[in-house]
Amino acid sequence: MTRLRVSEDMTMEMISTKEKIEQYISSKEEKSTRMRGVTVVLVILIADIVECLRPQYGWQPNAGGGVDAVLEAVSQPTCSLILLTDVTTSASTILKEESVVRGSPWGVGFFEVMMNHQDTNLTLSLLSHLLHQARQVRMESRCVRVVVASHDPVFLDTFAEWSLKGRLLVWATKLLVVTSLPLPQLHALLSSHWTFSMMNTILLNLEDTPPNLRHSVYTHLPYSPEGAQVLRVAVWTPRHGLRLLTALPLFPEKFSNFHGAEVNVTGKPWPPYWVEEQQEAADGSLVTIYTGCDYLSLETISHTLNFTINIIPTASWEEVIQKVDERESFIAAVFHLALREQYKRHDFTYIFEFNQMSFALAKPGLKPRLESLYYPLTNEVWTGVLVVFLLMPAIFYVVSRGREKQGGQLRVGAEVLEVMGILVGQNLPQQLPPITSGRLLVVAWLVFALIIGTVYRGNLTAALTLPKYPPRPETVEQLVDTVHK
Repeated sequence: MTRLRVSEDMTMEMISTKEKIEQYISSKEEKSTRMRGVTVVLVILIADIVECLRPQYGWQPNAGGGVDAVLEAVSQPTCSLILLTDVTTSASTILKEESVVRGSPWGVGFFEVMMNHQDTNLTLSLLSHLLHQARQVRMESRCVRVVVASHDPVFLDTFAEWSLKGRLLVWATKLLVVTSLPLPQLHALLSSHWTFSMMNTILLNLEDTPPNLRHSVYTHLPYSPEGAQVLRVAVWTPRHGLRLLTALPLFPEKFSNFHGAEVNVTGKPWPPYWVEEQQEAADGSLVTIYTGCDYLSLETISHTLNFTINIIPTASWEEVIQKVDERESFIAAVFHLALREQYKRHDFTYIFEFNQMSFALAKPGLKPRLESLYYPLTNEVWTGVLVVFLLMPAIFYVVSRGREKQGGQLRVGAEVLEVMGILVGQNLPQQLPPITSGRLLVVAWLVFALIIGTVYRGNLTAALTLPKYPPRPETVEQLVDTVHK
């Protein structure tokens, strides 16, 4: 996708260059067919036309090599390029570098602003329109690099302000500013605008002219052990190419470590995400204690990124968002819904949803039907019944020794059958022991068998009618035990 703008007063002079255009197209035709580059050739062509119609500055012809080296260092296979210039800069010095074109396989967009210092409103209206078009290119592309080339500090100040209002940049967008400014003015420019100081921005500054041509790459680090500073990260010369001067990459990460700095945060009570409680301190004063999942998440982030949370008091939710828009607050811990109306005001980089902390397992299955005969009683009860059942025949035999002898082995067998019959409720003893102790033993066994039998049959009926599912894990320990079984 390519956007072009050429002022109307250039039309006649462009027509006069028709022969030059035809020759240029003829020479580029074969090459453009191989490169998906028809759009790019048109951009270069228009840049050539504009170049011959504007005043030339000595630093312009030397800017292309440094820009080419920087863009090549950060090139990606899915990137597109947005080039924004004013009348002090020639786009052809950049676009004529073949590697710039090859490094932007998804296209090059060229935007030019004709600064009119006598009619500021017209200039701002034009810039706002072009930034809106450039933002559309950024939103349609997977990877975008923006190059702003200008020798005019006023234009750079205006771009910094209106690119922020027009939401041209997000952190994933790499911004390269190409200019030629004295170092004090350069430091002031990088430090005074959010676009240059806090966004993913570097500045390529022409510091010498041929034969000692040199470009230096500067960036602004808002958080470092020494505090906010402008750092020279690389240098480019025609002889040695691009050379890094620090251990930092060309586009350094600015927010991986805040080095203990204080970060302003806005928020309002919104249970259970953001909770504010007043507690009395040791000196008798009231202290606000913050809890809730949003605040705890923010606190975890602050520990990881090494910054201190400074909560700014606000009166309404509108003020919470407004302070972020005004860059007075860095973070607003607010639950935003990705609605169409929200997209008119904010860019959403990552969308996530809140979920309760939980775990899930498959529903426990029922025990086999045959095992239902065993499960009405616990293992301990079954063990006790078995022990008593093994002891009772021997006790009956000892107590009933006075009865008629029928042979030792047969008598023990008869006692076992009698004990088993009483336990399962089949029959009563055909002959009671002649002594009182024997009869009391029979009565005790009858009561025991009645209780055990009633409980067993009741539990069995209930288990068959309303099956009982195995217990589910309710804690992490139970979950671990269940999984390891």
